[in-house]
Amino acid sequence: MTSQSSNPNAKNVGEVREFDFAKAQDFGKNFIKAKKCSQAKIAIKDFSFEFVPSACKECGGKCCVGESGYIFLSLSQAEAIADFLHLSLEDFARKYLIKVGYRFSLIEKRYENGFACVFFDEVKKSCQIYPLRPKQCVDFPFWDKMRGKKCEDLGELFALCRGVRNPANSVDSLIDTKDCAMK
Repeated sequence: MTSQSSNPNAKNVGEVREFDFAKAQDFGKNFIKAKKCSQAKIAIKDFSFEFVPSACKECGGKCCVGESGYIFLSLSQAEAIADFLHLSLEDFARKYLIKVGYRFSLIEKRYENGFACVFFDEVKKSCQIYPLRPKQCVDFPFWDKMRGKKCEDLGELFALCRGVRNPANSVDSLIDTKDCAMK
């Protein structure tokens, strides 16, 4: 996220229309789904953890708030979100984007003792554009900086995201290994 809280356009988006699944792009093609149920797990090679997407419904948007940073998105992602919000790409860019070098990031707003994505709903504690959130958000927690790290080195990630699981502690795991002291 970036420090643009003084921007008068950095506010809640308000009501958005129902998501049109037929028009949506699948930004998470790299994920391997282990099961098709509410407790489906995602596991990706070279990552020492699994992710349970259903946990997103209960977490309160911890990955959407915190320190200032950037939420980069591609042109096609910006176009899809603009369409979802019934805005022209130009109006969407003017209201919700900031240029960072040669890329674009969603603006942020002040939230509690830090910042939040402009699309974070402070009442519902969730993303207002969840079905079309940027690839960076879709890929979380499987970011390159987490690749190859051992479970023991991921304490901050385990604390931030309740969907992150140690596969060794998984209910359906047949291997009885030592807990990383993180859930």
